[in-house]
Amino acid sequence: MHLHRFDRNGPLDAAIVLLNSGHTITNHIINDGTGRTGTLFTQIGLARVGDTVVKIGSTTHTTTHVVDDINFRYDANGMVTTGTVRMTNSTVGGDSGGVVFMRNGSGQLVTLGIILGNAVGGFSVYNRADIINNAFLFFRRH
Repeated sequence: MHLHRFDRNGPLDAAIVLLNSGHTITNHIINDGTGRTGTLFTQIGLARVGDTVVKIGSTTHTTTHVVDDINFRYDANGMVTTGTVRMTNSTVGGDSGGVVFMRNGSGQLVTLGIILGNAVGGFSVYNRADIINNAFLFFRRH
């Protein structure tokens, strides 16, 4: 795996990596927050204030959160990102880059974004998938 493109400007802190041969990307989710397995749908979604979302991080694993701000200005030691989504419950170091998702009205798991590092104060934040896709001109295949 190697870094393909990195963007740490304005509303975004994200990177795209290329996988070495022999690795396969999968949309399979082992725990959807309720103990069930599932597959991420090819569409992305947008959360609303009050929605319950799920985060998978390397350190805290699968946790549920409630969205409390959909246009949050996040300042991490002078690196400011705007338009992030703030959720209840903290993430910790190692959770960065973890997927955030939820079930839509049809019961499908939709990608919402990726975790931005660990936050203090009992909350965590993520970059929205639509902002990431637009910044990198990257779109999920159907």
